[in-house]
Amino acid sequence: MLRRDMGRSVEESARGVQQMVLAHGTHSQQAHAFPGKPGERRVMERRGSDFSMRRHNPPSCVSFPHLQPVVCPFILPFSVQPLKSQKGKLSMKKMPKLPRIPLKYLIIIVALFLFWPLLFGGYYAMYNLYRSVDPTQFPAVSEAVSETMALTGANATDPEKGAALLTSVSAQLQRELDSPFGWSANDAFYFPTKYLDNRANRQRGVIFATRMLTRYFSTHLAKLGQADPENEHLKEVREKHIVYGAEIWGFFRASAEKEYKRSIELMDEYKAELADGKATFNARTDDIYNNLTFIDGEEFLGQVLGSLVQANDEVSFWELDDRIKYAQGVVLVVRDYLTMLVHLYPEIVEKGGEQNVAVAFKDMDRICTFDPLIVLRGDHDSLLADHRGKMARYFISMMRRLEDLANSLRS
Repeated sequence: MLRRDMGRSVEESARGVQQMVLAHGTHSQQAHAFPGKPGERRVMERRGSDFSMRRHNPPSCVSFPHLQPVVCPFILPFSVQPLKSQKGKLSMKKMPKLPRIPLKYLIIIVALFLFWPLLFGGYYAMYNLYRSVDPTQFPAVSEAVSETMALTGANATDPEKGAALLTSVSAQLQRELDSPFGWSANDAFYFPTKYLDNRANRQRGVIFATRMLTRYFSTHLAKLGQADPENEHLKEVREKHIVYGAEIWGFFRASAEKEYKRSIELMDEYKAELADGKATFNARTDDIYNNLTFIDGEEFLGQVLGSLVQANDEVSFWELDDRIKYAQGVVLVVRDYLTMLVHLYPEIVEKGGEQNVAVAFKDMDRICTFDPLIVLRGDHDSLLADHRGKMARYFISMMRRLEDLANSLRS
């Protein structure tokens, strides 16, 4: 009687464990057991609206070590090994294998990731090397102007002031001619410097501003009045030599370098005549006002500003850096000239205000040091920078301050 009760309790325990295992194996899926071969069970599973048959093989006793002493003999026939049905056939479920990427494709992917950093890094290194040989930023006025300012002040005589002011007109032209690569705006196509277009456009801006200031100096400051004749040396400079084309390369005719050097020589002869009392220099308050108005006018700085504010769709991408460097060359000459003018005539600051002068020269310094690694054209709400527009803002601010400065001299 005791043995019979113990047998029943063991069978009931085995059935309970069997139900627990089957419930554990189906993972809350709707399943119906069907009889099968000894040691296995077939289960009808429902997934959505479809039914499929799969086998449940018994899990080992190792899966339930705490039940092994009691129920292991009864669980073994019902262990679960999931199989799946494919086109009516039972087959083992297998984990999908990840595809292997060939080595050559991995090399290509790595190369693409490294190409752009290496390209820009190499370009940046080469550009810095070039800038160490041929400067592209000019934070201060030319050395010739600095040296002249140290020797000539507000108490100097009119001839000394005239010689100093004319030095500031030609200082940047002389610097470009004496630079490591010389005058490159007229180089032939087989010269490597021909393709330094930023340098060439800066030189074109320098010669434009030098021509404009030379013309004004000769027709307004180097004579006592409108009826007074021009100085012969300065007249020859403005009519023959300084107007020579910047792109003319000397082979069958004179080169641009030769003509510009001749211009500087004639200017030096005028300075010598000033020292000997044979030439005239006359700069009154009205002349200074007219000079500032001329520089700030449409014919001079206004023309350069027009090339900077032109609509983006009207300017080729390849012209952006050309226009920026051209404007920089113009301001290099204007900054030298105005620095000398304010130094020789401090009443300009007294009447025009220190703030106007300081802001104007600050904008000039920004223009003269403006040298982006790559000139971009951000349009409207683009994430890219609009370098030409930034240069135009510097120009507008500078010209407004010069206008206020000139008007203060007039009042």
